[in-house]
Amino acid sequence: MGSYSGAKNTVDLPVLIYDGDCPMCRRARGWLEARIEPGRLLFLPCQSPELRNVAPGLEPEACM
Repeated sequence: MGSYSGAKNTVDLPVLIYDGDCPMCRRARGWLEARIEPGRLLFLPCQSPELRNVAPGLEPEACM
């Protein structure tokens, strides 16, 4: 299993990282997104190339 080094993310928003291939995860993301104020969270699938920019110490294996 991968690990997270604790490096700070590079965005000013809290980040919710989820499995973009998982139907339940995508549904949970949609549910949450519909209930919060727009722009309050950054939703980022594990499979996104942006993951390394937002959470530089997070290995893709640790995300799953």
